[in-house]
Amino acid sequence: MKQNILLFIFLAFCFSFTQIVNAQGIIKDDFLVNDDAGSEHQLGPSISMDGAGNFVVVWYDFRDSIGDIYFQRYNDTGTALGVNTKVNDDPGGASQGHPKISMDATGNFVIVWDDDRNNNLDIYFQRYTSTGGALGVNTKVNDDVGSDIQWNPSISMDAAGNFVVVW
Repeated sequence: MKQNILLFIFLAFCFSFTQIVNAQGIIKDDFLVNDDAGSEHQLGPSISMDGAGNFVVVWYDFRDSIGDIYFQRYNDTGTALGVNTKVNDDPGGASQGHPKISMDATGNFVIVWDDDRNNNLDIYFQRYTSTGGALGVNTKVNDDVGSDIQWNPSISMDAAGNFVVVW
């Protein structure tokens, strides 16, 4: 029987935590999301869940001294699937932030964020399979080639995997 769960994400000092609450209101133990052993900041978490209760958490992470986007997949009981995975594929030196995630019914997901790899904040997305495999490369969403900045995107995805990005 499928059980309904409610997920909470909260930040404490430099670590991201997740809390699962089932449909009956029973709170399970919280657990650490990021696997960084250092004391760098993790900020701006976002979460999405598929039809089976599996979920993915995304955040921006300063473990490499500049903001990068990471995600972690979980099954419906809160067990981590794999390790923290870096999303942005730029060669480094640029800051990324404000990630958001949306997932379809089968667990495929898309992550969007603002990205300064071109010294001008742009919006990028990256698509993933339900097993966390990247589909293609980071893709710039906005068509602005000037100096205007784009930041703090949001995303919504339907059950078929179609998605819309706004910023």
